[in-house]
This record gives sequence, structure tokens and C-alpha cells, in this order.
Amino acid sequence: MKYLIMYDLQNNRQSRAINKLLGSLGNRVQNSVYECDLRFREYDDMLVELQKIVAEGGNVRIYALCRECMKKGVGVGDFYVNPANDGCVVI
Repeated sequence: MKYLIMYDLQNNRQSRAINKLLGSLGNRVQNSVYECDLRFREYDDMLVELQKIVAEGGNVRIYALCRECMKKGVGVGDFYVNPANDGCVVI
């Protein structure tokens, strides 16, 4: 399942930790937003790590994206689109 994960954190240490974690699981699509294609176990493990990172403050939002939702995705502006990422349209 694809997930859109975004965060707002309290300090740079947290940002580095979350970027390392999410960068290993998916693609950064904006400064604090990642798209990750995760299996159930990967998702559960990620949640445990995210809870540790945000324990001292900040928040993380996670939205599940179904295949149909991904096909409706639109991007505007300069950014890299992963060819394996089905459904994103760049304008």
C-alpha cells in the first residue's frame, strides 16, 4: 500500500532522524513529505520508529493512498518524478 507521510517537528535532530528513516522507505516529494510503498510489517515497524522520534514533540500525519487515488495525483512545479511511481502527472 502507498502512504503519504508528512511531518512537522521541533528540531533539526528530529528532522535528520525522520529523513533517514523515511528516505530508506520511500521517496521524498517535498521538504517534509514522503511517498512510501510499504508492506504491513514495514508500516508497523515505521510507526514504532516514528513514535520514538516525535516523543519529544512535533507530529506526523500518514494517509493511505489507494491505486485509484494515485492515478488521480497531479504535481505542479519542478521536482523529480520516479518513473516507477505510477499515476503522478507533472505539469
